[in-house]
Amino acid sequence: MKINLIILFSFVLISFAGCGEKTNEQTENANSEVKADTSEFYAFIKNFNTSDSGIEIELDKISISESIDSIEDGSPIIKNEETEIEKHTIDPNAAITMETLNHNNTGNFNFNEKITAEEFIKLFSKPEFEHYRFTPFEIKTANNKIISIKEKYLP
Repeated sequence: MKINLIILFSFVLISFAGCGEKTNEQTENANSEVKADTSEFYAFIKNFNTSDSGIEIELDKISISESIDSIEDGSPIIKNEETEIEKHTIDPNAAITMETLNHNNTGNFNFNEKITAEEFIKLFSKPEFEHYRFTPFEIKTANNKIISIKEKYLP
């Protein structure tokens, strides 16, 4: 009986010892996975177009300096040394976040307000939202598609 228990116990230990170990082939496959081509930048949004590949957005990249030495009147310095329009396609599942679109009951902005791509595009066609063409947006891309658009709050 003791021999059967020892054999059973040994079998269980050997079985658990092999769990969680990866073979060299599994490790190599995991390391060779293709990583998404990603980028992150600030831009002014200039226009929207519809194409066969979806909704295209025309952007003018800018730089924003938020270091203590470069902040004037509590606002970061925005530089647009050269107007160069780039076209990007918006991913259908892109996250779009607005900081100053609406107000809450206390009169403060509804920060981090999520809206759809359709709502976002409609904003740019209304005269009362013309200022968004001069508002910086943080743009994130993956695999050459925009996956995130976030308004940069300027106090």
